[in-house]
Amino acid sequence: MLTEETLFSYVSQGDCTEQGILSEHGCVQRLDEADRQFRLICALSESLVGARRVRHIRFHTPAPCSTLLVVSSLVCFDGPHILTIVHQMKNAVTGEVLATAIDGYTPPAGTARTFRSKFKDVVQAMPEEAAPRALPPSPLTNKVTLESIVEGGGSVIYRGTVLPRHLGADNKADDCFVAQCIGEALPHVWQQTPLNLGWQQETGSGRRLFEMKLTWISPLKAGESFVIAVSLTGTQANMLGARFFVFESRASRLCAITDTAFGPVCRESGEPAGLPTGTQEALSRLRAD
Repeated sequence: MLTEETLFSYVSQGDCTEQGILSEHGCVQRLDEADRQFRLICALSESLVGARRVRHIRFHTPAPCSTLLVVSSLVCFDGPHILTIVHQMKNAVTGEVLATAIDGYTPPAGTARTFRSKFKDVVQAMPEEAAPRALPPSPLTNKVTLESIVEGGGSVIYRGTVLPRHLGADNKADDCFVAQCIGEALPHVWQQTPLNLGWQQETGSGRRLFEMKLTWISPLKAGESFVIAVSLTGTQANMLGARFFVFESRASRLCAITDTAFGPVCRESGEPAGLPTGTQEALSRLRAD
């Protein structure tokens, strides 16, 4: 059983955050391109397997500037979806896994045997490191409105317009664009919590996005303005959860939903730092206000 190397890249200064590591949207951009190459190599099209239902990304280890990157892609039939495509981004020198993405598809009934034969050269067992941890694998389909999110304690966190440079090969806003917008919005979400900039400076903590899950509901195209609302979804031992809703502005049409898991890390080691006592209670009060 083989994987297919679908991307060869390099982390330049322009790809990095203020901490000197590859940004999340830079990571998503590379995974997007790896997916396009894998689809071409394997002749995998929506007419064959249907539209992608969800993309689930885990950010394992930060990639510093100058890191050589390689992405390998494979097909799994034992993953969380009927057909699961896995992309693994690794340090090309050390082999360390830096990020993983799983794409979930639901192809027509009765086609499993055909796909097993078609993709036999790139089929592997589901890699353990790619399995979802902080977020469940299922696509998000709840039909909410912007008004209901705000009434439920959420808030508008970002506004923008889709420009031609934000479009993917299908002339729609792509995953990278959504990741970029969320990357800009997320520090404002931190600021709404007890883990705000003052707390980060006082404790010497950094911040990291550990996991994100993107479900497209309807497309965004060039020239369309949009608004992103966010609601906090809870806490785990070392993480906070937030759900981002992307709406087209004029008609308030729901376009995408992205779940995220993020938390504080030690600036020196990059390891999760844990949440301070009382975080859950403070977030509960915020959602109730």
